[in-house]
Amino acid sequence: MRNRTVGINVRVTVTEKKKVTMLARKCGLPLSEYLRQRALGYEPGGHPPKEVFDVLDQHTNNKTRSRDSSHQR
Repeated sequence: MRNRTVGINVRVTVTEKKKVTMLARKCGLPLSEYLRQRALGYEPGGHPPKEVFDVLDQHTNNKTRSRDSSHQR
């Protein structure tokens, strides 16, 4: 159970908010969690590039095809 009951208000420019929101999105985090992690000294990782998932999908599909063809023999 979370015990987050106290808020911290920070004023930023529109441009700063857009940038921070974009960075949070890249990490797959809600804005508040991204800001919390950064404020506490953590460096949230970003999502791997789409190409990584394409290679993983290709690898998985090849394994499945290989397994399926060995069952047909």
